[in-house]
Amino acid sequence: MRDDHARRPLVAPLELQTNGVMTTSELKAWAGIGDRTVTVLVAGQRLQRMPSRGGAFRYPLVPVFRQVLGLAPGSPEDVRLLLKPLKTVSWVSRVTGLGVSTLGRHARGAAPIPGFPMPVQLSCDAAEVRGRRWLPAQIEALLAGDPDPLAALAIAPEPVAEPVREPAGRNVFEDIVAGSGARNGQAPP
Repeated sequence: MRDDHARRPLVAPLELQTNGVMTTSELKAWAGIGDRTVTVLVAGQRLQRMPSRGGAFRYPLVPVFRQVLGLAPGSPEDVRLLLKPLKTVSWVSRVTGLGVSTLGRHARGAAPIPGFPMPVQLSCDAAEVRGRRWLPAQIEALLAGDPDPLAALAIAPEPVAEPVREPAGRNVFEDIVAGSGARNGQAPP
């Protein structure tokens, strides 16, 4: 049987000023990022902004979780788990005992660690190490020997529209010329 210390959460959820929305300051605290990076995150993830008094913005929680984490909370307990501030590789290294380099190789897919959660990439550049964050609820569950509490919340990524391609061997220029001849009363070749 595990001791109570292993069951105790390492990270408390972020307390929000208003239920269901984050202010810009709360978004920065939750993601562990600064002023410049929050601007990049909001633009890169196309987060929905709601104007607030004083010119500040607020961000609805569910779209933030869906767009940044790829997770859709289904209950208040899910929201509580997702509100735990995201953690850097140094924190994950400290609490798990794994080296920062080992975690970096895992995050890049160069040396995956079976059963270990992947980080969330906050920056647009997947190679940007400083933009990686881990969800504390997943790390806490891993350390306690419990299943991932967020696995059931994963949503399928939105499909990317494939560009329309012309079939091989078809010459678009010939089609244009043939079409213009038919419009001028001439038979196509």
